[in-house]
Amino acid sequence: MIPCYRCGGLLVATDYSDQAQNTLVIWLWRCVNCGSVTDAQLLANRAQPPISTEGTKKQRKPFIPGQAITKKPRKPGSKQRT
Repeated sequence: MIPCYRCGGLLVATDYSDQAQNTLVIWLWRCVNCGSVTDAQLLANRAQPPISTEGTKKQRKPFIPGQAITKKPRKPGSKQRT
């Protein structure tokens, strides 16, 4: 038995097929409680460690309520957004 990732409820195996051509059949797990649908590929992706994006994005400063928001001065010659 696999617990649901959203609510921890019971997952039951169901098959999903293409009704028009009746050729494609995919096995899914559907949660009885919340209705979340999970398939084998999704479970395999969740089992892999996340890809590190360290160094590729700028770190943002955390927002503190009540703190004044300051804008960085523009570089000389830069175009103004409209």
